[in-house]
Amino acid sequence: LLDTDDSLVSSHIIRRDGSYSLRSDNSNATTFLERLQELAQPDEMEMLSHYNQEFLQAMENGQNYSVMITLSGERNHWYCTKLPYSNGMPAIKPQLGVPSNIG
Repeated sequence: LLDTDDSLVSSHIIRRDGSYSLRSDNSNATTFLERLQELAQPDEMEMLSHYNQEFLQAMENGQNYSVMITLSGERNHWYCTKLPYSNGMPAIKPQLGVPSNIG
């Protein structure tokens, strides 16, 4: 799953500080927020900061986190759940690639 270029899903394991432990994309970003910023338009940065804070708070509280966001005109679903016996949380992002003006 982690080395498949044509997958509709990318998977990451993210530490409590937001940095990556394991990832499946080709980005050079070192944190979840940096990766979101790479995918976003400049006017989406404030929204991303908000979602990143929600994500980190959910991780701190040991809660699952799920959000639908639109980045650069594409809808994305981010689902995050705690891994047992770890300090990380996997983030699974189906790569919907659906333009926000469709459906």
